[in-house]
Amino acid sequence: MALLLPNSVFYHVPKTGGTWIRAAIARGGLPVQEVGQGSPSDYVSSLQEMKIAFFHAAPKDIFLPDKFRFCFVRHPLTWYQSQWAFHTVRKWRGNGEFVRLFRSDHFNEFVHKCTESRPGLVSAIYKKYDAVSFVGKYESLAADLVKALHMAHEDFDEQALRATTPKNVRAQCPDMWHKCQYTEELKQLVLESEHEAIEKYGYSELAVSV
Repeated sequence: MALLLPNSVFYHVPKTGGTWIRAAIARGGLPVQEVGQGSPSDYVSSLQEMKIAFFHAAPKDIFLPDKFRFCFVRHPLTWYQSQWAFHTVRKWRGNGEFVRLFRSDHFNEFVHKCTESRPGLVSAIYKKYDAVSFVGKYESLAADLVKALHMAHEDFDEQALRATTPKNVRAQCPDMWHKCQYTEELKQLVLESEHEAIEKYGYSELAVSV
């Protein structure tokens, strides 16, 4: 699903703050609709009705050329931490391809599985969202969301939007944070594997604390 606003559409890239963005947009008073594959009229009444497979629909699935299109990315280093923490908290339930291929109770092993089986995994995911008008960054989530909405000429309550509390920050919880730390060797492995996304989105110049 993509989030359809009056003048724009938000595409939710996995693990890039999309749950917070959805909540912030709603708190900002913008009328929205979830739009599914097939036609802009394929709306549903709640997130619970959506299949997970459609939750992260890309522009190729739902392309609305008359709308300002935006999405968000994050540094691949923290993307892997967030993804592992998410699945670990959920006890790796389900039998999807990601779980089957990369399941591990240890962060180090998880990263090795990802980079060996799917080199450039995050870069490939981000590439699916190339056909957007604006790409914001998780590291400046609120500011970039406000910027995107202004660029789209949306009418919203900026103060209320910025007051939205954090969502889905499992990797930052004390009981998880120490479990998904990088060794220098592991960090270099990810940086090499995800060099495309790191260069493309300017992360080579950004200091990220991991």
